[in-house]
Formats: sequence, C-alpha cells, structure tokens
Amino acid sequence: MFNDDQDGAQGVVFWLLGAVVTLLLGGVIYWKAIAHPPLTANMARTEAVDERPISLESGSQPEDALQFQQPQAVDNSPKSLGELAFAFDGATGLTITGAVPTERKKERLLSQAQLVFGANRVVDAVTVVEGAPLPNWKGKTLDLMAKLATLGPFQLALKDNQINFSGEVPDAGIKSAWIDWLANFFVDQPLAVSADNLIVNADLPSVNSFDVSTLFNLAINFESGSAEIPAEAVVILDQAATVLREDGRNLRIVGHTDATGDADANRALSDARAQAIRDFLIAKGVVPSSLNSYGMGQDQPIADNDTEAGRAANRRIEFAQ
Repeated sequence: MFNDDQDGAQGVVFWLLGAVVTLLLGGVIYWKAIAHPPLTANMARTEAVDERPISLESGSQPEDALQFQQPQAVDNSPKSLGELAFAFDGATGLTITGAVPTERKKERLLSQAQLVFGANRVVDAVTVVEGAPLPNWKGKTLDLMAKLATLGPFQLALKDNQINFSGEVPDAGIKSAWIDWLANFFVDQPLAVSADNLIVNADLPSVNSFDVSTLFNLAINFESGSAEIPAEAVVILDQAATVLREDGRNLRIVGHTDATGDADANRALSDARAQAIRDFLIAKGVVPSSLNSYGMGQDQPIADNDTEAGRAANRRIEFAQ
C-alpha cells in the first residue's frame, strides 16, 4: 500500500510539473510572437521606410553624412517657354529682357548667364511680374547659355510657343542643326522656329561645341603642400555651388599639381585638394552623389613648370562630366 500511495503522489507531482512547464512555454511563445515581434520583421519595416541611396563613388561622404541629403524634387509642372528674349553683341554682351513670375526664377536665370558670359557681360532687363508666364524648360538653362556662347551676335525671342532666332552661322548644316536643337530643347513637343534671319556667312569661323563642365574649371593658387582652399577662391566656388544646386548635373572634380616635389606625394596632394573642393560644394548644398573627386598629381600640366606662372596654372581644379 505504501508503494501505491507513493506512486499516486509521484503522478500528481509530475502532472503539476507538466502543467507549470506548459504554462511557461505558452508565456514564452506569447511574449516572442505577440508582444515582441521578431527583429527581422522590424528590420524589414525599417528598411522599407529608409531606402536612401548610398554613393560608393571615390570621395563620397560617410553614411551618417548622407542622412541630411534631401531628394531632388520631381518637376511635374507643364513645360513652357515663358516670355524672354536674349540678345548678344560684342560691345554690351548678353542682354536678357522679359518678365518672370518670381524673384528666384530671375536670380537662377541671371546667375547661369553670368557664369557663361561673365558677371560684367550680362545686362539685366528682366522684370518680376506676378502672373507672368513661367519659363519652365525641359532642357537645362546652363546648356542653353553655353551653346549660345558659341555664336557671334544673335537674337533669340521666346513667346507664345514661338521661337524667333536671328544671327549668323558659318554654313547651312549648322543653321539646320540650330533650328532642330531649339525646336526640341524647351518643351516636350517640337516647336516652330522662325529663322528667316539666321544668315549663312561662310567667312565666319566654325566654333566647337562648348563643354559646360569647363565653366567650373578653376586655377586655384593653393599654398605649397596645402589642401586648404584659399580665400580668394571662395567667391567663384560659391557661384559654382549656386549653379550646381539648381542644375543637378553629375560632375567629376579632378585635382592637379605642379611638378615640384615627389610624384606620389603630388598625387596624394591633388586628391586631397579635389576632396576639399567637393566638401566645400556639399557644405553649400550640392547633392553629394552628384560629385566625385580624385587627383591626377603632376601628370597633366597645361603650362611650363619651369616658371612660377606656369606652376601656378598647373595647380588647378578641373570639372568633367
């Protein structure tokens, strides 16, 4: 009988233990599955929200710096010519007339014209008028200015979906190319171009296409052995940053040195100088992923390294697309 009672007690104990274990397991399962979802699920949700692109280009910023990068807004507004006119002659430079609806639009237009034609060679005759047609072009303003800069005297008028263009070109093929380019530059559908006064003058020299990226090429007189940007270069770099923020093109920043010193050291120095320019532009609001930097050292001189003037010219920053 003693053995029977002992067996019964042991059965009760095992039953109780089994019940306790079952309750504990159920609690653990509830805690993991319901109250605290798996970490991978949280990570998946986080990744779905945070999908910022990370640039792996040379000279790109650390990941924590990219968190401040603002995505570029997509312009879904209709493309339109606006009402503007551009006239160039050798005496006064480029005169821009017409009306725009905002001060910001006027500043953007003038800053890019000044970068191409020169700050003192652009005459501002643009007025800000509320309700004026918005110049909202498919092509980039900087590309238009750079292409117009390859001409001699010209007049270009934009109004009511009509383009009027006059001036001189060296041959009929270039005239045809200009008409086709203007017809397709501004809006999504081809526009009529009135070019009866675009004259072929065979005595004019042919001008090669203008490379927009060379507008930013800078001869910067860095101190010997230093990658610190000199104060006198800040003004033009500020202007370049303003244009690049609006323009949105991708550029490579290439550093160069003179031939003084060790070639390997010069390559490292040129890389540091290019990176300093990149950092400056990013600090001014240019999108980091649009800029890539590297150094060429002393390998591509553009002037004689035997003179101080030549060495200064070789210590330069170039931009390329």
